[in-house]
Amino acid sequence: MDPEEQLQDQDTIEEIVSEELEKTMVDIPSPPRCRICFDVDGEFIDLGCACKDELILAHEDCVKKWFKMKNTKICEICNKVATNVEGDFEYKGLSGGYV
Repeated sequence: MDPEEQLQDQDTIEEIVSEELEKTMVDIPSPPRCRICFDVDGEFIDLGCACKDELILAHEDCVKKWFKMKNTKICEICNKVATNVEGDFEYKGLSGGYV
């Protein structure tokens, strides 16, 4: 086999391998992460607001600290009440009042 034929064979092999790899590749979802500390480890709670997907998840300790610091149960992303947040916080929404 001359060098040119060897190169053609090598190109063909690389194309076949590449095509087969593409067929077997799968999108691997990333693990959920806390929206406050961004850590992937630990237990997460659903905040109970209108956020979707990973934005609804956070560590319970992070949630307690974050909302206590903000002194409100209003989610800063969706602007809805985070119903799963414990504690008495002032409602600082647009219409006033307390939660």
